[in-house]
Amino acid sequence: MRILLASHRPLEDPDPVWNLRLLAEGLIAAGHPTRCLLVADAPQQDPSWVARRIVCNPDIASADLKFALPGFAPHRAQRVAFDQLTDRQLSQYREALRRALDREVDEFNPHLIHADAIWLWGHLALETGAAYVLSASLAELETRQANPRFARFTDEAAENAGRILVAENSVRAAVLDTFDVSDARVVQVAPGAHDEIAAVYRRVLKERYGDEPDW
Repeated sequence: MRILLASHRPLEDPDPVWNLRLLAEGLIAAGHPTRCLLVADAPQQDPSWVARRIVCNPDIASADLKFALPGFAPHRAQRVAFDQLTDRQLSQYREALRRALDREVDEFNPHLIHADAIWLWGHLALETGAAYVLSASLAELETRQANPRFARFTDEAAENAGRILVAENSVRAAVLDTFDVSDARVVQVAPGAHDEIAAVYRRVLKERYGDEPDW
């Protein structure tokens, strides 16, 4: 399977639960071509599987977006919470992510997209028409509750996802309480269980397209 991972976090600040680097390396080790799009506040020397990082930083002339990197719980002074973005900044952020995702879908032609949150990457994955899976945590659910601007993006992303992966039962319960999704489509799996995650990908693809030898 060709897997495209999409993250709102830089590799140097990994999600405490869904570690993008470990997931990518696990999938690659299992023989699945994997690439990643991520958002960060500075350019870095990335692993070869990082297709692109979209840089948000008002102090870097070459940055894709000239405002601070948004996050769910920013812990650095130069970063902001998603709900602090102006409407214009949110529109610019989504457009930059959209352009990067559309290009990667055209060039890499992934079988499946896995976004690391029920958030904007997930909604953009929906717009591409590709099969996609989401990871979930309480952080994005709390931001959605605090700011209604994000409700349409998160609700549509969740309701059309092939599966939503959660690491804990409390997150599973919160997802089911928040979104109109069936119990069967919210799957509890250990974040480091790469073989189990790949098996989820296969089920999503089989349900959508039928059997394919490449999967």
